[in-house]
Amino acid sequence: MTATGLAAVRAADRAAREGVAPPALDWSRRPPARRRWQPGETLPLASEPGLPLGALLWRSLAAEPPQPALARTRLRRVPSAGGLYPVEAHLVVGAGCDLPPGTYHYDPLAHAATRRAGARHPAAGALVVLTLVPQRTIWKYGLRSLPILLLDLGHAVGALAAAAQTLGLSTWATFDANGADLARLAALPSPDRWLATWPDTDPEYPLAAVWVTREAAPPPALDTVLDTAPCGAAAATGGTPPSARPCPRLTAGSSTMPAPVPAARKEVTERVGAGAEPVGDRVDVGGDLVYEALRTLARGGAGARWRRAGLGSPVTAEVLIRRRSARPPLAGPVRTAVLAEVLREGGAAGQPEVSCLATVAEPEARLVAEEGGALRTRGLGEARPTLAFWACEQGFLADAGAVVLFTAAPPPWRHPDAASAYRRTYLTAGYAGHLALLAAEMRGVRTRPVGCWQRADLGEALGLDSELIVHAVVLGGGGAAKP
Repeated sequence: MTATGLAAVRAADRAAREGVAPPALDWSRRPPARRRWQPGETLPLASEPGLPLGALLWRSLAAEPPQPALARTRLRRVPSAGGLYPVEAHLVVGAGCDLPPGTYHYDPLAHAATRRAGARHPAAGALVVLTLVPQRTIWKYGLRSLPILLLDLGHAVGALAAAAQTLGLSTWATFDANGADLARLAALPSPDRWLATWPDTDPEYPLAAVWVTREAAPPPALDTVLDTAPCGAAAATGGTPPSARPCPRLTAGSSTMPAPVPAARKEVTERVGAGAEPVGDRVDVGGDLVYEALRTLARGGAGARWRRAGLGSPVTAEVLIRRRSARPPLAGPVRTAVLAEVLREGGAAGQPEVSCLATVAEPEARLVAEEGGALRTRGLGEARPTLAFWACEQGFLADAGAVVLFTAAPPPWRHPDAASAYRRTYLTAGYAGHLALLAAEMRGVRTRPVGCWQRADLGEALGLDSELIVHAVVLGGGGAAKP
């Protein structure tokens, strides 16, 4: 028996936070690292006159050239747990861009866009709909996957916002738009109807979107900016027959829209491990629990609430392109002025969903927060060994120069908005974590995000109300204060 609805979200969160072991790796069953579409016109991307989507994606989501030392993985501009990259980007392009108006899928390995549908809105700018292909992460992390999937997507939002900033573009992000609405915008079936529409392909779960434009004003509601009227197979949700209005055709004479290239689909229970041990005293954790949780999260959201996205301080394209998750150890103190600026960026990006603190060892072991450009003590004592244990026993945290923590109150499971609140919390934490690590990289500090946290209740450890660690960025050594 598998939990459904909000119970699935709660059970998947509990499984991730209470130490369910990941499955044994089977490289022969690793899902593909990219999605291909057929038929489809694939256009190479480059920076040209107009709103430069090619440069935006190159600086944010693109993959690096193959490296001999990493035979199985091509690293990308944006970090991802285990180098698995479950995030897909669909571009809904309007006027004034370096791609013709239309709906596209971005291939980060080829740095190219496959045109999947015709123009869907006349506005100047582009909407990037971000989806999750969870099978890539579940293959390695099993029932630990739900939080780190959401964190990965939040990092992708941060990467797009920072890249847009280097190009002089404005960005707004939404973490609570209804998933079915986002799917229709991107000419995709809703998660509930994906397999009925495209059998033998892994479903995608649309959970965030980024609006990119040269305009300074925030975007209006999605249904007024874009043509959201359902069309074709993408309208077939909940048993509703497809709209009489056909979907935009790819090219003259084409009778079908491109579909994902099918793969030999393996049951989710093979990825996660059938018959997983129950977590807690009443909830049975089945093999497809993470999928059911994501379906529930995608259904949430009554409408898109936009937030201005980007750093409060400058960032350069050079930093975005050279960014890497540093290999441990990350020892050495971080300068006080640098840490204060990193906490300021992370704190501003995280509000109101998450708070931003840091642990340091020098000049004394303490927990600090940023206030008015200075560090204020929130607790005394050495916390890094405990953090290393909570972070799925990643021992290098015990010697880190600093650990920037993103915390949140426990989800309000009895509240009607619980699923949406959970989704916003983890997406926001990933987004804020990305801006914080970029602020550190801009100042010469090495960084490594950490998304696996188990039984990590910082508030309880301090004798206060429960405050869970949901994400962290480890900092190592030095840094130069902003001139």
